Amino acid sequence: MEANQVIDGKAVLRDPAVVMDPYRIGAMHQTRISFVRSLLRKMSAEKWQIALKTWEIQESGFGHAIYALDTPNHHYELIIFSDEIADEDRNDRVIAEKWDVTFALVKGEVNEKELAYLRQNVPLQEAGRNSTKVLVLSRANKSVRVFEHVVDELSKGCQPDTYEIAKVGYILRTTAVYGNGKFGIADFETLGENPDFSLSFSAQMCAVFILRQFSLDWVHDLAARRGGEKAVTLSPQMQRYIGIGNATGLGMAPYLIRHPRVVDNWLYQREMALGTVALSSIDEEAKQKVSSCFRRPKST
Repeated sequence: MEANQVIDGKAVLRDPAVVMDPYRIGAMHQTRISFVRSLLRKMSAEKWQIALKTWEIQESGFGHAIYALDTPNHHYELIIFSDEIADEDRNDRVIAEKWDVTFALVKGEVNEKELAYLRQNVPLQEAGRNSTKVLVLSRANKSVRVFEHVVDELSKGCQPDTYEIAKVGYILRTTAVYGNGKFGIADFETLGENPDFSLSFSAQMCAVFILRQFSLDWVHDLAARRGGEKAVTLSPQMQRYIGIGNATGLGMAPYLIRHPRVVDNWLYQREMALGTVALSSIDEEAKQKVSSCFRRPKST
């Protein structure tokens, strides 16, 4: 990457033609100011609490689960429905009508009547209608090969093959994560005064983060039912490694085209961060800190 220049002690931002080059954009990795990492730092700093409230998943692997999220400001619940579908119905395209998992992030506690309403509508996704208590609506499919491999190996008391996991990197992959008033759910403007999710995509990223925990709990539960006492759970290292996949990014394409000022703000903040780093001095303490960060992934 072409570095930011420093002239007279001030960072000079890179030329837009360099920053916006499609090849560079396509190779861009997450940074400390990326959506997920910003959210995780906030969750850690404010000591957000996530707990499994309800696990009504049957031996077949189908049913529903509820995760409670408590922040210093509000209570939320992620409602997850797991349904049986035929292999030929598992489609990651927008035209799909059935999914392995559907879920909704709801502000406040969900009562029995609301849960029944969500059960009727959340699995329908675009064809359903939800209340403004719902902040995020989404769905996900299994990586069937990885899912079955993980459950089978854990049920036998073994850890799954690292290379098999590395080929995919996830157990579940989302195929759309809706917010901003889609299908009757809360509009983004209503989050403007919500200190938890006032930043772009923070509610969506939080819902997907909790879904990741569900994917781990799901395979652990099925492995225990299948293997009994000899079953084990994924090692801490493997649990940290596994993420959540994303089937497509097609929804972002028209968004990026129609919201150039938002994109400019995102990339400007990144460029300013790079410029600030370019002005930083390098001493022995800084070298040691960076070196420790490089060593840490090798030890996990």
